Formats: sequence, C-alpha cells, structure tokens
Amino acid sequence: MLFFALLAACDGGEPLACDTMAAYSTTVTVVDADGAEIPDLTVTYAVDGVEVGACDTFGGTWSCGIEVAGHFAITAGAAGFADQTVEVDVAEGECHVVGELVELTLEPLDCTAEAVAGIAVSLTGSYGETLDSPSVQYRDAMIDDTPWVECSGTAETWTCAEELTGTFDVRGTAAGHTEAFDLVIVELDEAGCHPVTESVALVVEWRPD
Repeated sequence: MLFFALLAACDGGEPLACDTMAAYSTTVTVVDADGAEIPDLTVTYAVDGVEVGACDTFGGTWSCGIEVAGHFAITAGAAGFADQTVEVDVAEGECHVVGELVELTLEPLDCTAEAVAGIAVSLTGSYGETLDSPSVQYRDAMIDDTPWVECSGTAETWTCAEELTGTFDVRGTAAGHTEAFDLVIVELDEAGCHPVTESVALVVEWRPD
C-alpha cells in the first residue's frame, strides 16, 4: 500500500510542513488474463538500470522502492506464465515521491511441446547378463498402497511418470533376479511446463538357487 503524505500548507508563503512518513514509490498488482490473482509470484524491480531486488508484498499487492525517484522497471513472474515487465517514471514531490500505481497481466506459457518423462530408468544385471522378461514400475511414494504402474521400454532403457512431478518409488526386476528399488524426486522445470527428467540406474542380482 502507499503511505500518502499529509501535507499542510502554511499561510503567507511559508515553507511546506512535511510529515516524516515514508512513501512507497510504486504499488503493483499482478493478475492473469482473467483478472485472477496468481499464486507464488516473484516481483522484482530496477531503478535507472540498476537491479535492486524483490518488492515488498502486502497480501496481494507489491510495493517497490521507498522514497526513490527515477525510471522503474518492474518484472513479475510465476511458474507456468511468461515474465512481464512494465516501466514507469516516479517523480519527486514537494515532500515525498509521487507514488505510481502499476498493473501487470501475465499470460500463460505455451506448454504444447512433446510430452516429457519424469523418470528415465536403466535396468541391468549385476554381471552384465541379458535380462529375460524385464519389468520396471513406478508409483506415488507419498500415498500408502498406491498401485504400481508399468513403465514404457524394453531391455535396458525405460521411461516412467510421463508429465508427472512428485516423489516416486521405482522398482525393476527380471526373470530369475531380485527386485531393485529407488526413491526419486521429480521437479517441475523453471518454465512450469514439464518435469525435469531424473535418471535412475537399477541393478538386479541373480536369485539364489
């Protein structure tokens, strides 16, 4: 929010009596194309070409700069949206800066690219043997008794959890071999579009006779 100065002009042309309250240079609101608030926003600013850092947040609005005049470049970003920058000039007033109201609208990113696997698995035998009837599966590790889901692949190369993020159990086995397990955390890419593929190497052992 802006802290507006309460100005008291004196009669007879005497100097203006200014209060000691600080005024924010800009107050910023950020919405999506439908006018809705966007969670997990980052709002930063620069003044006269010099990066300053993050703006202060006040429950749905952001305020950038305190008693700073100059040319502001304010940038907002969030996962799944294209960054948006707006520029505005903030002038010096008689007592405080003349605060500017800024509105930014973020557009969603185009995430229509080819589907991305969350997990890439290599499955091998401990002696380098050819595996008969290999199998690789995954499941959500954060929910009890979640059913296992078959991964796609053959022989040594498999892909799992297409377009999924989160924490997963992964297991692999083959005829005559033990099961191998791993726990994998898959994160979303910086653009907010696809998972960042995590690589897992599973090595299975021969079962005792």
